[in-house]
Amino acid sequence: MINLNYLLISCLLTASLLTFTVSAQVEVKEYYENGNIQISGFFNEDSLKTGKWEHFYENGTTKAVFHYENDVLNGVHKVYYENGQLKYEEEYVNGILNGAYKEYYENSQLKTEEEYVNGTLNGVYKTYYENGSPQITGYYLNDKRTGEWKQHYKNGQVGEIGNFVEGVFTGEGRFYYENGQLMKIFYSDSKKTIDYDENGNLLKTKKQKKKNNERIEKSVNE
Repeated sequence: MINLNYLLISCLLTASLLTFTVSAQVEVKEYYENGNIQISGFFNEDSLKTGKWEHFYENGTTKAVFHYENDVLNGVHKVYYENGQLKYEEEYVNGILNGAYKEYYENSQLKTEEEYVNGTLNGVYKTYYENGSPQITGYYLNDKRTGEWKQHYKNGQVGEIGNFVEGVFTGEGRFYYENGQLMKIFYSDSKKTIDYDENGNLLKTKKQKKKNNERIEKSVNE
């Protein structure tokens, strides 16, 4: 049989602990001169930031939202334009960037996409023009460019293309005119370049090499 007196005392103790826990958090608010709130958040019993902290523009719209655990960023962090549109969002785990980072133009169009693992860039990297067309596409491995990277014109046409190994350009690279015609071919090992005009006609081939500590450029016009 349950001892009612014991049960009552246990409930009272639990309620007291809950009350103490809640009262240990101190709410903080700062205001602009016009009376609008500027910052709101909480400190725990150790005077460390905890829970949701929110920053505001002077007109009252939300500027940023952070989440803390013992003064350390944890969770999704969002920053906004003054018009209320999301500017960027990122995620922290124990104060370190992890997961997707996304940045937006003021018109809400996606601007940048990145992936983080333990604070370093790892994964697909993409940027976009304000009209939504791709600008740069590539891949990071441990904060270094890896594999094929492309840069585009606003019309979507590829403007540059090259390959990277541990952040260093390697192999053949190409530049294109906005009409899609090949502009230049260049090589990482020989410093050789081949140039074309907008109609596809070969202009020149250039080689660069060092002789007697001086650079000698040899151009062959076609």
